[in-house]
Amino acid sequence: MIKGFAEQLGINPQVVQSPTYAYVNIYEDKLLHIDMYRLNSLSEAVQKGILSQIAEFEYIVIERPKWISELDLGNYLELEIEKISASERLVRQKI
Repeated sequence: MIKGFAEQLGINPQVVQSPTYAYVNIYEDKLLHIDMYRLNSLSEAVQKGILSQIAEFEYIVIERPKWISELDLGNYLELEIEKISASERLVRQKI
């Protein structure tokens, strides 16, 4: 899903990877891609400088968005992705 989003921004989808171990990937200074899976607290995200980067980007994708209510994101779209099978996913907008 992130690859398709990046492609719509003019970013080569082949360079898009999950930032699970790096926490953050930046694509062409257009898209900030954050994975919060390995972060244990919001303060850890602050200490690692991850949250300070949010204000610098127009487009931000956050995987496993822990503490979403505590982030100062302004307007955002939250999606829930459910695995149906190995090749099928159900995507719902959370309200």
